[in-house]
Amino acid sequence: MMYEKEASLTAQKPYTDAEKREWIEDRVLQFLMRNALSSILASMLVVVVFAWANWSFILKSVACQLWLFYGLALGVARITQYLLYERKHHLFSNTQWLNSYRLLTLGSGLVYGFMTILFFKDAPTPLQVLNMFVVVGMPSAAVGTHAVDRITFRSFMITIVVPAAIVLALTGDPTYRVVSLLIIVFSLVMDRSAGQAARSLMENIELTYEMSYRATHDSLVGLYNREELEHQFEMRAIRSKRAIAMMFVDLDNFKPLNDTLGHQAGDAALVKVAEVIKHAIRSDDIAARLGGDEFVIVMFLDQESEAETIANAILNGVCAIEFESAYEGLSASIGISYSVTNKVGFSRLMRLADMACYESKETGKNKVTLIHHAIDD
Repeated sequence: MMYEKEASLTAQKPYTDAEKREWIEDRVLQFLMRNALSSILASMLVVVVFAWANWSFILKSVACQLWLFYGLALGVARITQYLLYERKHHLFSNTQWLNSYRLLTLGSGLVYGFMTILFFKDAPTPLQVLNMFVVVGMPSAAVGTHAVDRITFRSFMITIVVPAAIVLALTGDPTYRVVSLLIIVFSLVMDRSAGQAARSLMENIELTYEMSYRATHDSLVGLYNREELEHQFEMRAIRSKRAIAMMFVDLDNFKPLNDTLGHQAGDAALVKVAEVIKHAIRSDDIAARLGGDEFVIVMFLDQESEAETIANAILNGVCAIEFESAYEGLSASIGISYSVTNKVGFSRLMRLADMACYESKETGKNKVTLIHHAIDD
């Protein structure tokens, strides 16, 4: 039957690919940022040490002075990005944070790429050796800090290695040409190692996602479970400056659906109701299935009419779900508890919403009842 197929597919994969990508992107960003500060400080130290070792060149060349200024300024920019991420993560999306991290890391690679262009040719042999040590050492270190994101690692490595290989090849010295070739070969080996590390890290991240999702979401419909709903409420309510509404949705005529068409049809109907809820609520609302045919939505809003609009959209969506002719159809009774302050607790709002839902059922079903939470309760 159609209901059985839909329920089965949804139970296997209740989340969307977009949700998974967003979660994984967040974990990749967290991994990069955890290693960012030590990587930034190490890069700035390398720039300072190399500048000190080549101070005579820097005093004579405006280009070398600009290189030093650029290296230090970039380090400051990367530290600023790190501190902003740690303190005001909400300012930008994960994609924006990740792209800015990639861009600054690319800029960091250019520091070492220009280092070879500016300093290698006229430097004494010890400083040339130091230059090559940096060229090989920085990408090697980046395997541990940047490999989780292939774009970050490759852009960093290429901007270091390619200028070095070109400079060495153009010297005309056979030994340097061999070194240039070896650097390219070594870079390919590093890239392969980084790829293996990235695959291992991504497998662990994806496994963590699967485990986290199962622990926090209803396995059938893909909404939060009760425990995660309360957790999300506690995290967000304390920071919210807006009013809070909790909506309790209880399906009408659900038992006759199971009795008439079977439990597979009932599961498929629950999935469809969850889809109705997902389409009706806003991106920052929190929706959960409590179990059976009961759903709860938490909203942070400015006016109670916003909650009523969403509730009516859910009522209309549930009533529009089509079934076989032997069944008369679903409807929903909805209760809303509304508080103008974030001081109200989760359990109190839940009780009030449940009471409002009960009133909707007792007074005819397929309707919305709203109860205000008194501030002095």
